[in-house]
Amino acid sequence: MRLVIATPTRILVERDDVAALRAEDATGWFGLRPGHADFRTVLEPSVVTWTDSAGADRYAALRGGVLTVRGGAEIEIASREAFVGDDLDRLEAALGDA
Repeated sequence: MRLVIATPTRILVERDDVAALRAEDATGWFGLRPGHADFRTVLEPSVVTWTDSAGADRYAALRGGVLTVRGGAEIEIASREAFVGDDLDRLEAALGDA
């Protein structure tokens, strides 16, 4: 799947090799895989995790946002503020600093 994570000032993530994604909205944690139905939800402040086609996990801390799935192959996340990194503890701490 294609993943784009953007803030008002820049695109933080643009990947074409996403095998799965995990995010959180008001109803709790949910997962997305290729072929998912079209979907839109408001995300809670949280850390989004995705797995690439090689099996590596990647992370982005979001101060909330909107997630949209299109055609079962495209995921777009718009957030007013987001941080990308490999250190999950640091990203979770960044959310607490707001």
